[in-house]
Amino acid sequence: MRNKPQMMKLGACALLLVVAGCGGDKAPKPSQVLARVNGQEITVLQLNYLLAQNANQPEAQQRSKQQLLEDLIQQELLVQKASELKLDRKPEVLQALEFTKRQVLAQAAYGQLVGSDKPIADSELRKYYNDHPQLFAERQVYELTVFLVPAAAFNDALKQGLDKSHNEVETSQLLDQAKVAYTRTGSKVPAEVLPAQVVEPLRKINLGDIVQVREGDNMVLMQLKERHEAPLTLENARETIVTLMNNGKLQGGNTLTALREQAKVEYVQAMGEPAAAAGGAAAEAKAQGDDHLKTGLKGL
Repeated sequence: MRNKPQMMKLGACALLLVVAGCGGDKAPKPSQVLARVNGQEITVLQLNYLLAQNANQPEAQQRSKQQLLEDLIQQELLVQKASELKLDRKPEVLQALEFTKRQVLAQAAYGQLVGSDKPIADSELRKYYNDHPQLFAERQVYELTVFLVPAAAFNDALKQGLDKSHNEVETSQLLDQAKVAYTRTGSKVPAEVLPAQVVEPLRKINLGDIVQVREGDNMVLMQLKERHEAPLTLENARETIVTLMNNGKLQGGNTLTALREQAKVEYVQAMGEPAAAAGGAAAEAKAQGDDHLKTGLKGL
């Protein structure tokens, strides 16, 4: 989250700096404030952070700094409205904020564990780029309609009906007729944020076809609406490759296993089939695979 402000110690050196600053003719430092929204400042640091987040997305790079600043202004207006409506006190909002904080902290620890602060050789980056053309040189962006359906309702009759669906309207009608509770959302995602077992089918199926993935007690149905080519050069893909390589190091190594062995984990309530009861390397490998799949699907 945000860095905590550091307290400065006032001493002789600080006093001299203050006195010296009173009588000099030095030019003032440029302002870090880009805009004020109802008195709330939007700064260069915020804009630079947003630019850094978009650094490896060529589509986002085409947007001007002024457009990104307008995004920050719109965001600030919504944040202020949320505060006015006291949405920051709602339990579900507080829970989401806490979850986001945990994700950021976990990601920071993850970076330390896999040594993501250590540079990866250019030869390794190039090899990864060449070994995964579907993510870079032949990269595609997919526009999907995503249906979340209870796995218990996903019977053979429903599956056969879905195989004949050509678009999201037909799929919704089929689920409604079968009286299946579901949620429906739209998503536009590039190949590199999806698991390999999802990307490969999406590259080959026809528009309107559905890729089905089991996630816990639900089935994730991804119906392909559109796809278009969006290749990345090695230079544009560099940061993405570093992230993906570090992901592989953590999942493929013993880091999490060691942390788990050192921890005291107590199951207070059973959730379906306990993973611990399954035991063995096969169960652990499946659990890691499920975690990887959920990571790839969580943004849909």
